Amino acid sequence: MGLELTPCEPKLASLPRSQPYISSAKPSRTFKQGDINARQVMIGDLDELHRLQNCPDSTKSTYRLPPITKEETKNWLEKLRSEEGKYCFACSKGKKLLGYLHFRAHRLPFPCLRFEEILVDTKQEPNETAESLISAIKGFKERYWYRGIFAYVPETSRAVTEALENQGFRKTGAMKDYHFTDGYYVNVEVYALP
Repeated sequence: MGLELTPCEPKLASLPRSQPYISSAKPSRTFKQGDINARQVMIGDLDELHRLQNCPDSTKSTYRLPPITKEETKNWLEKLRSEEGKYCFACSKGKKLLGYLHFRAHRLPFPCLRFEEILVDTKQEPNETAESLISAIKGFKERYWYRGIFAYVPETSRAVTEALENQGFRKTGAMKDYHFTDGYYVNVEVYALP
């Protein structure tokens, strides 16, 4: 007896051409900490979160597909604030959000952190934003004595995958056609930090 499943369609054969290319060279780590700040998401960030979630120029690892109403963003933010063990760091430059990292903190017996979603605007300092967000979650891990961090990131999110590798994460595998992003099923790369 067997189960035959239909293939995932449409499938992304290669990286989309519409996305801007981000250099594979290591990003500069000399950006000013005063310019880009990673911090906890606040209620006052609702308009900027809504803009980011509907931004066509972003690296997405989320199941929410644009267009997203402001009410949906508000419900997401309120649910995030009310659920224990879920956190969201935002990266900002002045009043403008450049990206955010939504993650879950698991309790004993497996005290680890896991990315729920990461979204970075590719038009506004994507490498620096990804580096700041990943540094923030590493600081959270060390501050609260978590054992590791697991990240599931679409392979099309170059700024994020490069930042993970620069920050010491190891690629532990991949899942084929796991994520539906921008109208295509894409592979997801799995990263871990012990």
